[in-house]
Amino acid sequence: MKTPRFFIGASVLFWGWQVQTLWIALCLAVILESARMLKTKFEFMPSDFNKFVDISTVFLAGTIVSALTIEAQKAIWILLKWLPLVFLPIIAAQEFSTTGKIYSQSFFFAARKKKKFKRVDSRKIDVSFFYSFFCILSAGTANTKGHLFYFCVVLFSIWVLWQVRSKRVSFLLWAICIFVTIVSGYAGHNAIRRTSMKINQWVMAYYANYYDANPFKSFTALGEITKLKLSDKIMFRVSFQEYTKGGTYLLQTATFNKFAISNWFARFKFEPVEPAKDKTFWQINPREKNIQKMTFYLRPVRKRAVLSLPSGVISISDMKAGSCEKNIVQSVRIEDGPSLIKGVVFYTDRLSYDAKPRENDLLIPEKEIPAIVKIVDE
Repeated sequence: MKTPRFFIGASVLFWGWQVQTLWIALCLAVILESARMLKTKFEFMPSDFNKFVDISTVFLAGTIVSALTIEAQKAIWILLKWLPLVFLPIIAAQEFSTTGKIYSQSFFFAARKKKKFKRVDSRKIDVSFFYSFFCILSAGTANTKGHLFYFCVVLFSIWVLWQVRSKRVSFLLWAICIFVTIVSGYAGHNAIRRTSMKINQWVMAYYANYYDANPFKSFTALGEITKLKLSDKIMFRVSFQEYTKGGTYLLQTATFNKFAISNWFARFKFEPVEPAKDKTFWQINPREKNIQKMTFYLRPVRKRAVLSLPSGVISISDMKAGSCEKNIVQSVRIEDGPSLIKGVVFYTDRLSYDAKPRENDLLIPEKEIPAIVKIVDE
């Protein structure tokens, strides 16, 4: 069955409007809709249709490779976004052919090798509805807020259903059925969305708990996996000897120095800290004068933890642990600790024992240099 007049052009324009490629969509719509106005057509053989399908296959493979190269995590969205361009050769070949259809065996490489096709294999099909569906599907990748997208999809659906409406059914009954379907679809969409959000919360909570239980992780996915504290449960308790009301106290847990593919990485080697006083005193850095004191209590996960400490830690006393390690950026981790760990931290916030920046820390990505130069010039 052929799509209604101007339906393909409208779906292409809708795609371009949603994904902000309106000029490209306008050119495609003019080309495809002009096929029904022109009297001149091309008489394509099955081998010709095979070539058009092969071109689209090459476009599809190229889009997949490009998407995986540019941003692997969003490859599926990039692929869906450009489906109308990927399958343009196929729909153009159909619209400008004398038959207005395409041979079905052109889509199956195995069937092409057969010299004689069965009747069911050599039939012609109309792919205009499939192409319009791909356009609407690609438009959905824009993920626009509000109800406009759903309203437009409803209009496209009514447009198509009106063409195939049975004359035996009254218009009123048909309109009532369409209205009930629209309302049910909207309610079902919202129910699916709320269910999906709930499932995502459960999944995120599961992975957040996993990372909490793994204090030795070397990377973090900022903005992807996080955990909100929704209860009054005390996770970490601290007290400062010289507490100033209204003051701000910052604690450091881990330091990361490399960002790639939406992830922060840290590859600093941990070195053991030698214990003293029956493994309750740990000299983290050389002794200093004018030190301050902080006491903390925490419950480790699986007897392991990465400590949240102030800047310039000198030593930790009264902390029972099987082992204690630190790296050059002053991340401290312990292992084989009791169910409740207490520690008295001696520190000086006027010093930092972090390692000096390395050569890689001073590198600026090439694509960021123009922006930095512009800021400096201003």
